[in-house]
Amino acid sequence: MLKKPKKKKFVSVAEFAIRLCVDDSTVRRWIRKGEIKATRIGNAGNWIIPRSELDRILKTVDEAISKEYDERSSEKIEW
Repeated sequence: MLKKPKKKKFVSVAEFAIRLCVDDSTVRRWIRKGEIKATRIGNAGNWIIPRSELDRILKTVDEAISKEYDERSSEKIEW
């Protein structure tokens, strides 16, 4: 029987940025502004972000794209 890989509970700033196609500095700015929950770890001051935050942002983006698609597909095209 195959085991499902466990979802990580946290992601790095770099991983978060890659998933959202943004720069690391953008993610760090969102953290500073309080738009993303994150925890600072270690003496180097690296951030970890709960996986739930990534899921929340991805859901928000997906809903926005769906809404945009629905609005555009309902527009009448006149020739």
